[in-house]
Amino acid sequence: MTQSALRGADHAHFNRRLRERWLALREEIRDTLLRADAESYADVSHAEVCDKSIDRERLEAYPTAKRCLPCQQLHERTRPQMQGPTL
Repeated sequence: MTQSALRGADHAHFNRRLRERWLALREEIRDTLLRADAESYADVSHAEVCDKSIDRERLEAYPTAKRCLPCQQLHERTRPQMQGPTL
């Protein structure tokens, strides 16, 4: 495979991964909006893992957060390493 073909394959892989991330983010935002429409803010602000309340500041900074900060920190320490932030 030529150097140019390798760069093209890398570019295609990057574009595919970027599209997957954007689609996943769009789905998270849609789910958050649906939860917000269906429930009160107090219900929306509960973490999926521990059912504790997610701080309002965290939700303002990251509206699609599904974990409270301690659960997110544990998740980031114990999950396999991936590239990029997880928020």
